[in-house]
Amino acid sequence: MRLPACRMLPVLCLAAVLALACIRPATAEPVRKTGALIHVPAYSHIYQGSRNKPFLLTVILAVRNVDPARPVSIESIQYFDGDGKHLEVFDVNKKVLGPLAALEMIIDESDKRGGAGAGFLVRWKADAPVAPPLVETVMISTTGGQGISFVCRGEEVPE
Repeated sequence: MRLPACRMLPVLCLAAVLALACIRPATAEPVRKTGALIHVPAYSHIYQGSRNKPFLLTVILAVRNVDPARPVSIESIQYFDGDGKHLEVFDVNKKVLGPLAALEMIIDESDKRGGAGAGFLVRWKADAPVAPPLVETVMISTTGGQGISFVCRGEEVPE
């Protein structure tokens, strides 16, 4: 079956718009930086059904150096609860992550201190401009045959 030209025009326009949306400029330079402060959301629990019944989660903070050629230094990692109260400083002692290396910190499922609004602040630096590290949290748990997992990506905080 062949559509009349007047009916094909919207289909062609939609296809053109979708194709253009996927095109990225070939000359765009990748972002390169020498350091930043990154906030990463973390959920030590979420609510299931009744608000009085929290579903506890293990939180994994992952810091990945995505630069294939240069190291980055993790200067500090701090953990905060949902009220912004400082809970913990992780001893990273300016941990150097080589190219494509990763660092993980774990908040145990039984640790309820952070709550549903917890978060991390991660400060990193590099001696030369690098691709900024990928900083994410992975929340995961299983209880009574039900499992849940999700990821939150960190965002740079203006200083």
